Amino acid sequence: MAKILIVDDEPSIRLTFRAFLEDDGHEVRVAEGVDDALTALEQEPADAVVTDIILERSSGIELLKIIQERWPETKVLLITGEPNVTTAANAVRLGAFDYLSKPLDGRMIRKSIVAALRMQDVERENAELRERLADSGAVADASSPLPAPTALDRLPALLVTARHTQDGWRLDTPPLGNLAAESTSGSAATWEETVTALIDPSHRNGFEKALILAAEAGGAIHWEGRGAVDAEGEHRRLCATGFVEGPENNLRADVLLMDVTDSRRHHAQRLIDQRMRAVATMAKGVARQVGAPLRYLSGHLELLAEMATEADHPEGPEALRELIGEAAQSLEAAIEAADRLAPFSPSDKATAVPVDVHPALDAAIAMVEPELHSKARLVRIYRDAPPILADPARLGQALVGLIANAANAVPAGRVDAHEIRIATATHRDGRVVIEISDTGGGIEPETLPHIFEPYRTVIGPNDSDGLGLFVVYEIVRGLGGEIQVASTPGAGTRFLVLLPPAAESDSTQPPKTDFVLKPQTRRAKILVVDDEPSIRRIFLRALPHHEVALASNGKEAVDMLATGPFDLIFCDLIMPELTGMDLFDYIQTEFSGHEDRMVFMTGGAFTTGARGFLEKVPNRRLEKPFGITKLRKLIAELLPQIEG
Repeated sequence: MAKILIVDDEPSIRLTFRAFLEDDGHEVRVAEGVDDALTALEQEPADAVVTDIILERSSGIELLKIIQERWPETKVLLITGEPNVTTAANAVRLGAFDYLSKPLDGRMIRKSIVAALRMQDVERENAELRERLADSGAVADASSPLPAPTALDRLPALLVTARHTQDGWRLDTPPLGNLAAESTSGSAATWEETVTALIDPSHRNGFEKALILAAEAGGAIHWEGRGAVDAEGEHRRLCATGFVEGPENNLRADVLLMDVTDSRRHHAQRLIDQRMRAVATMAKGVARQVGAPLRYLSGHLELLAEMATEADHPEGPEALRELIGEAAQSLEAAIEAADRLAPFSPSDKATAVPVDVHPALDAAIAMVEPELHSKARLVRIYRDAPPILADPARLGQALVGLIANAANAVPAGRVDAHEIRIATATHRDGRVVIEISDTGGGIEPETLPHIFEPYRTVIGPNDSDGLGLFVVYEIVRGLGGEIQVASTPGAGTRFLVLLPPAAESDSTQPPKTDFVLKPQTRRAKILVVDDEPSIRRIFLRALPHHEVALASNGKEAVDMLATGPFDLIFCDLIMPELTGMDLFDYIQTEFSGHEDRMVFMTGGAFTTGARGFLEKVPNRRLEKPFGITKLRKLIAELLPQIEG
């Protein structure tokens, strides 16, 4: 890793930056001012120097000039608390590698350091290449920039200075002139040469339009698009930030063009890792919630098998009925626990629906319960709160993250001494308030402002990459809400999530019809289409008073439909060859008006096409596994509608 020197007269800045960079494996030294910095550099040069512009007895600009003269390979990053366009442009023109404004987070400083070190590697390799060419007798044209593909493969950042005149955009320096000191500066290169070398043809107009819009809107530009193809045949991802200024007939653009491909991939992978840990947390909760009733069920079934094989078993029919009832209760408890996972099931496309926060909180608590039970007393205070408009999976992920954070903040083994409180209310402005607090160790004041930053370690090894709260923050912000935090070291932490309520038109549910179950339901003709023999057997045994026809696939169902219409058709959604969706289309064509008699049976796993299909059709569905009581009730509800 690299040798880095931090120069700042604020101890907190030195401490924070040192912690960020040492976590990445760099060797970091600190200095309070220019004199201390020069002493440190004389003892051992640094690969990069990060310095504040305003120091007590001198300035970062003076330090930059000295470093350029004595240690030209060292990259200097300037920091200021009062950013402006003029200071930024002057800093880059004086030779600073980067210009950053406070407040800074770990992501910004790390990204800039990585870019500086990559630039340093490019320059060293370029110098070594020229030495080898000189040794071999070849003549190197020092005024020629590096070939565009090679530069793009390794380039972390490129300063483009351009002018827009009546003849169009023209550059004041060659496209890659700031890659090597030997490049000629001041010569003109066409705009087309630069964008052709670095930006994908389909995105070039967008880059130029971004510059024009920036000039019209006040100067600041931010653009992201596709770069040229690199040596491996993949498109790079480019980001441009900078300023456009000057009169309309002579605009000047100072733009930093950066390759952000690796950082985007890294960030995406980190989010995937975070989701996998959330799934692992949920899995532990599900295993506990589902496992216990299933173990009871297993024991009851063993007893039932024993009673069924022993004719003279001392227990009578009453005990048999009691065992069956208890087994059914255990199975129902396991099904209910599994159903709690439904809000956390992600879809290919996030869909916002009205969500009651109280069941969502209960489900999240169940997922994190293994972390909670040995650490603290759980207190729930639920007050009236309107529904919110949210994607249930993403809301669930945020709630799991906050509750898991509270559990991790509390030491294990002292349940009576600690409390985790989860409360809800309605704010005076109508927003839904979710409070999650703990009596753990709290967060230090210097760390508190940074806890929602990515890659920030907050509570120790259980959250080593610091993405948990960052993901929570992004989800809450995406829901149009805000998250607040207060903490006292040694006394605990309190998070407040405020979310906007769903509009009345969104939260108003369609009226439900109350069906009265008749003691006796007329005999109906029912077709069951499923490739699972056990499902078909359930219908036969559960519906002895109805005429039940069974089909093991869609083709058999088509043949049976030819014999006459059915009152109800229970059909598995996903089957080999002819699916339930295909059968729906067939009935809609051949028996128009009867497609509304179909009930789709699903196991919870949908393809993208199946999910889209279910969103379009209004038909009822029956989730597997289902109980006999639920099946009979559904038939009793549907038959009067068919008759009507």
